[in-house]
Amino acid sequence: MNTTTVKRELITVDPDTNARKNITPESVQGLADSVKRHGILTPVIAQPNGDGKYHLIAGFRRMAAADIAGVDEIPVILRTDDAQAVQAIENMQREQLNPLEEARAIAAVIADGYTEEGAAEQLSLSPKMVAARMQILRLTPELQEFVGAGEIALGSVPVLAKACEVSEQLGNVIARAVARTVEEGTHVRLDAWGLGRTIEHDRQKGDEVYVSTAIPASVLGRKKPVKDLVDEINAAFKKQASEYYTPEWDRTVTATEQLIDEARAAGVLFELGNDDGFRSSLHVICSAELIAAHAEALLKEELDEVKARHRPTSRSSGGEKPGRKKRADMTDAEKAAADEAKAKRERERELIAQAHGVNLDLGLALIEALGDGKKVAPGINKDVAAHIVDGFLRSRSDYETTSGMRLGRMAASGLGLCLADWQGEREDKRGKKHIAYPGTLKDGVSMDTLEKKARKWILDGKTGEGMVGRLFVAIAMSHFSLKHVLTKSQNMNTYYSGIAGPDGYDHLVKLVKPHLPPTYKKLVKQMRAAGLVSSDAGRATGHTIPKGI
Repeated sequence: MNTTTVKRELITVDPDTNARKNITPESVQGLADSVKRHGILTPVIAQPNGDGKYHLIAGFRRMAAADIAGVDEIPVILRTDDAQAVQAIENMQREQLNPLEEARAIAAVIADGYTEEGAAEQLSLSPKMVAARMQILRLTPELQEFVGAGEIALGSVPVLAKACEVSEQLGNVIARAVARTVEEGTHVRLDAWGLGRTIEHDRQKGDEVYVSTAIPASVLGRKKPVKDLVDEINAAFKKQASEYYTPEWDRTVTATEQLIDEARAAGVLFELGNDDGFRSSLHVICSAELIAAHAEALLKEELDEVKARHRPTSRSSGGEKPGRKKRADMTDAEKAAADEAKAKRERERELIAQAHGVNLDLGLALIEALGDGKKVAPGINKDVAAHIVDGFLRSRSDYETTSGMRLGRMAASGLGLCLADWQGEREDKRGKKHIAYPGTLKDGVSMDTLEKKARKWILDGKTGEGMVGRLFVAIAMSHFSLKHVLTKSQNMNTYYSGIAGPDGYDHLVKLVKPHLPPTYKKLVKQMRAAGLVSSDAGRATGHTIPKGI
């Protein structure tokens, strides 16, 4: 080992050979102050170039500090042996490298001609650790940086490496999700269930990344025969219910086993099982062309199912509309029954018209009384609250309503019913204007978009108390709103009682009941009398208002 002193201008520094990419003047200022007072106590390591100059192998921080301190002569240990191995050893022994920096240092040794086993021996590391670190470099650049920053656990790297190997676009979708959750202060679940939700949530137009159970029909409609089938399916839906059908951009199709097998054979299938033993595995197909090739068969099968469900209710067995009996031909009893039915319909319309305004009163009352969260979760930590909100809104299993609706969707529908600035306006075929409730397909806003808006509204509570308070208010709005304000085609049936058992349900009623506006209580009484709402302890489905209200 030869130690000498070399003028600074003779030493070349190549940042690309440094495992640490984040050396800034601020990060070495303390070291620079020490160098200015005491000089460089530990020599850097360099290798002669053969032209009178030297290539820096190790000591990048000391060299940066020397530049700031204005040192002209640098103590150097000259090495003529394996520069990459020496540099990697120096970096990994002297610096606190993060996993990504360790992977880069190992890769530098391998690039010099070593195998992974050889690099492990040179660096005194286990072959298992070397293999694990090298997997990091199989990720997309964005995911690599998240691993280096500690936003992605090392245990998740093998799964992500497999995803990136199948499709770089899939890696980019996951990276967008991680970036979003980092900004929100939450996290992404990187198991089969979490990745499936992530891909559905964060994929963008043009990303050929499709969960096999939720392939958008818009992807399938790239070819004309397929588009014709899509149009026919939509027409069949519309024929069944004139105000409620699923438009092309909202519908999804489930892939067949044959399609999954072909995607696997073509190397465009990312699949991941679950360790818990009861949730289904994840299959992601990363080829729109392969999906389109199967689209016609998939959609023909769906069209047959849609047609099979079509049962005209307004026609007789002969296919003609049943005739309405003229009043002159009715008996006195039939006339009385018809008059009574007409009066009941008019009364129902009158009450339903009032329900919209009462829902708005309900929303304002709940926000004012409970929205700050001081009565719901006093003193809760902000980070804990954000974690609770994220898990509550995204969960599909433990936090489902009895009708199977996720709480995120339930909260969104409650806000749409009870907040005026969330509602729009639509015009029917006769030019009559109606309220367009968000997420009901009549306003053109999908439920996924509405869920994102609801989540943002809840997190805008700022404090921990405010977040949990807004979450509670949104759920309460969904349960207590008078949903008969909607037509049958727009109704969003949401129900709370199955979430946490009778204790959780009773807690909800206990907190909300004192703050219900007088207009709400009055209208509930009238609607009960008209048979528009039921009343029990929270076990029936439909439009149920708790007892005592």
